[in-house]
Amino acid sequence: MPRQTLDKPITTRAARDRLPVSREPYWRSIEATVSVGYRRGATGGTWLVRVLVDGRYRERALGRADDNIKPDGVTYLDYRQAEVKARQEAANQNHIAAGLDPRRGGRTPYTVENAMEDYLSAYKRRGGKSVREFHNTIMAHVLPELGPIRLDRLSRSRVTQWRDQVAAAAPRLRTRAGSPGGQKRRVIDPADHDAIRARRATANRVLSVLKAALNFAHHEGRVQTKAAWETVKPFREVNAPRIRHLTDDEVVRLVNACDADLRQIVVAGMLIGMRLARSPGYGQSISGEKPASSP
Repeated sequence: MPRQTLDKPITTRAARDRLPVSREPYWRSIEATVSVGYRRGATGGTWLVRVLVDGRYRERALGRADDNIKPDGVTYLDYRQAEVKARQEAANQNHIAAGLDPRRGGRTPYTVENAMEDYLSAYKRRGGKSVREFHNTIMAHVLPELGPIRLDRLSRSRVTQWRDQVAAAAPRLRTRAGSPGGQKRRVIDPADHDAIRARRATANRVLSVLKAALNFAHHEGRVQTKAAWETVKPFREVNAPRIRHLTDDEVVRLVNACDADLRQIVVAGMLIGMRLARSPGYGQSISGEKPASSP
């Protein structure tokens, strides 16, 4: 049962001017589960809304109060404008609690696909440099499996299952649109540990895009909890560079391409297996002494 709100005089400038400065908002009920709040600061006030949803109060700032500046209905609001915005926010919160898309008047579910669309739009507005890459990643890896799922019904197990599916899928090959047989893929050897590592690295990159979009949806109030994806961890130790050994023919071509002085060093390195090695305490010799500084 919602607690009773003791209405405060916040509907006019004169009434608000008589209120003491306070970090705690002054509230006024406009519906049984919705209240408009006013937080009085030293140089002006802020409007808030409080909505009771599923037994919990959810608060959100609406804008600045018109204490010192004429209201414009966007940044600076009078009480009536704040009340209208509070009712809109209450409707949005109720739609979200029902798993519906508030942008469409609560008529359709708010899905993972909607979250991806909103994230890409916001990313473009911020001047993001990888819009095309993110769009292709979402279209190829996220939407086919997760797109239709209501965001409020997305579960941790489903996200984990999806992450594992991305890692297990064969790499996509460049395919012409409308090509017979659909998307082409490169078959990998299950015993090729480097190929498996690379696929897991890809899954990690896609997971980071998914999390960024869903975190944005949570920040915008489209979903009430991040539990479905927050604790899903990326694969560990998969970003190691690929190690490839030169063939005999490649060694010959490398040596022949070197100048005379460099050629001797390269040949020596090939013959003795010379490589960059770090001691157990990088920056120290094996004995534990610091190496002499360069002149």
